[in-house]
Amino acid sequence: MEKNFIEDGAVYQAKVIDQIVTRNKNEELQVVFTAKISGKLSDDRDPHGSVEPVAPIERDIFVTFAGDPKKLAIALDHLKQLGFEDADVVKLHPDHPKFFSIIGKDVHLRCKTKGESIFWNFAWFRARPKAVKLEEAQSAAELVKLRIERMRGDLSNQDNSGDQTTDSLPRRV
Repeated sequence: MEKNFIEDGAVYQAKVIDQIVTRNKNEELQVVFTAKISGKLSDDRDPHGSVEPVAPIERDIFVTFAGDPKKLAIALDHLKQLGFEDADVVKLHPDHPKFFSIIGKDVHLRCKTKGESIFWNFAWFRARPKAVKLEEAQSAAELVKLRIERMRGDLSNQDNSGDQTTDSLPRRV
């Protein structure tokens, strides 16, 4: 059964179906990606988990090249995640001879409501750490082992000198 509602904060599967370059009301350059939403992730932290079907809807995601360095960095991060790392953002314009298309790319979107307004943004996931081979771990662990032994030796010396004991060291919680 398809659900016909959007849940605030949830992550949705979508496919980019259009992109345009425009200016916002502040005359800042922006790329507007239109995406067709097809499902809601059951676990918004697991992009490979199960997906609940939703009625297909199209939503726009605005990537604005604002003058504020923090906002510009966010826009550039979105483009990097989408595979675009060129400084010439005009290449995202469909009429550019070296047009870089995001159309057809599968993406994840997050819905955010503020009052009566609904905003859509790209949702990115942290890469899961990959295990290293035993040999690589052993090689790196040798240095760690020496540092641990040196630290423990330093703490032992402090215990013997009456300075600071391990019981009085700050503990991580």
